[in-house]
Amino acid sequence: MPEIPIWHKCNSNCIMCTNMDSFIASPDDHYDFDFQMQRLKKFSRKLTLKDHFLFSGGEPTLHPGFLSILTAFRKKIPRVPICLLTNGRKFCYPDFTRDVLRLGKTPFDTVVTIHGFDAPTHDSITRSRGSFSQSMLGLENIFKLRGPGQGVEIRIVLHKLTAPWLGRTLAAILKAFPDTAGYHLVLIYFEVEGQAEKNFKRIKLSLGECVARIWECNESLKKFSEVRLYHFPLCVLNEDLRPFVRDSLPGEDVCCLEECRSCALKKKCPGVPAWYPKWFNAGDIRRVS
Repeated sequence: MPEIPIWHKCNSNCIMCTNMDSFIASPDDHYDFDFQMQRLKKFSRKLTLKDHFLFSGGEPTLHPGFLSILTAFRKKIPRVPICLLTNGRKFCYPDFTRDVLRLGKTPFDTVVTIHGFDAPTHDSITRSRGSFSQSMLGLENIFKLRGPGQGVEIRIVLHKLTAPWLGRTLAAILKAFPDTAGYHLVLIYFEVEGQAEKNFKRIKLSLGECVARIWECNESLKKFSEVRLYHFPLCVLNEDLRPFVRDSLPGEDVCCLEECRSCALKKKCPGVPAWYPKWFNAGDIRRVS
């Protein structure tokens, strides 16, 4: 999946953001329209209908020319899926939402991350007041205005601060968006990179501890039509949770530990996040016989 960082700025300041300081401080002209068209030309030659274009950031929707970029990409790759990774805040404006969905056409997916069950919890992670209300309203607008073939993913990034209130966050999502057939839910284990590395002591949570929090919410998870787990090796999960696991990291971002070599789950497992052994003793990675 080719990933295109559309813009390096963001209107949130998430404590576990994977962006490096050097990326955030890079000049604006590194992401201007002409540069994005060069990227499009480079990637479009190799794309198949099985690929996805992932628009990321920063916050991609803040790019001054975002709608023009989206139009150009869709014109060049009319049938290739585009996935927009966003905090959802700008979608609180119905006209903007309508324009994005109209220009994105189909297949087009919008991925919005929710960090808590109310404004105080969510905004404490984004470190931006008002972000919760804007993101939730943004999701409401997307659901109202999207067309056939335009999917929605609601994502929760799990770390030490968000995992304890996971159950209440799931309840808030179910209350706000009870038609779970209209979207899929993703629980993603945080990555130690960028701002997450700088704030590691505050957000440190092992895979084992994270899975324990997920298992506490098992009954709530059953209420969602589709649940996916990203960045989890199979061995840390019990059998009930393993079917939710998806291969979510490129090959260079996973590693094979000694315990993995003779594991019965090796062929089906997406692998251990490559950064994990550096920051944890990896004692929760075990061979399954």
